[in-house]
Amino acid sequence: MILALSANRAEVTAAVDRAIRGFAARGFRSLGVARTDAHQQWQCLGVLPLFDPPRDEAKATIATAHQMGVTVKMVTGDQLPIAQETAEKLGMGSMILDASGFGTSTTDQSERLAESIETADGFAQVFPEHKFQIVDVLQQHGHIVGMTGDGVNDAPALKKADCGSPFRMQQTRREVRPQSC
Repeated sequence: MILALSANRAEVTAAVDRAIRGFAARGFRSLGVARTDAHQQWQCLGVLPLFDPPRDEAKATIATAHQMGVTVKMVTGDQLPIAQETAEKLGMGSMILDASGFGTSTTDQSERLAESIETADGFAQVFPEHKFQIVDVLQQHGHIVGMTGDGVNDAPALKKADCGSPFRMQQTRREVRPQSC
């Protein structure tokens, strides 16, 4: 959005894209920063990294669930590289799929989607309707589905799940140097 508003987007897009990809590969979200110049036009100034780490107990909880025979899938709105980095840190598996293929309507595509939901370790770039769809597909295939979530966007899937619990994530800060445009 910042680039779309910026008068200098043609000059800075490549640098912004590099910064976002670099931060994402390290598990950081990105926040674009801009301000208006003397002519009241927005100018992109740079990109700041935001670190939103998993809860301290998450890795041990996932390991315990695996030992008990429970399959755990990550479902996140984060970019694919962030989800992959987080899954690696949590020992969850490496098959994290982009949710862009969701929402197809043909029977063949629906069967392939159901198969990918069954086999994937997690999903990135999901919207609330994707979360609901994942829960629904797993239930249709005989799974008992539990879910946790920390935002209002999780409410439909939490309600659909067989068991679920909302929770609040702790805010943790980690200093990382911003990238300028």
